[in-house]
Amino acid sequence: MPDIILRAATLADLPALEALLTTTELPRDGVAANVAGFWIAEEESALIGSIGLERYADAALVRSVAVAPHRQRQRLGHRLVERLIGEASAEGIDTLFLLTTTAERFFTGFGFEVIPRDAAPNLVRSSVQFTSSCSESATVMRLSLRDDG
Repeated sequence: MPDIILRAATLADLPALEALLTTTELPRDGVAANVAGFWIAEEESALIGSIGLERYADAALVRSVAVAPHRQRQRLGHRLVERLIGEASAEGIDTLFLLTTTAERFFTGFGFEVIPRDAAPNLVRSSVQFTSSCSESATVMRLSLRDDG
């Protein structure tokens, strides 16, 4: 089986990234403006996974966790989330937020907790994801990266 490489996305990855998001029925709004905050998974130069991080002061919004259909259920999504959490923590981000309509259980496994929509900071709530891409019925989740101990 070929090696899967996780790497930072570049502008050149944008067409393949948007195609993956379309295939997996995830919003593309705001991706071009935030492509520098994306990580992608590649296999034999084909983009097979993505995850994005939009920074808002000391918080960030996780978005576009996508895995190509032929690579789902092989823990690639886990690898992408673990990589993003590590990168966000190393960058000094205190709290991660996300919106989901289908993956609440998946993210709970990483320590994310469900919160009321209005508990997210105003900057995060001003994102394209909150204002137009995700429905009002999407579940809002939070993960604290601070070591409070």
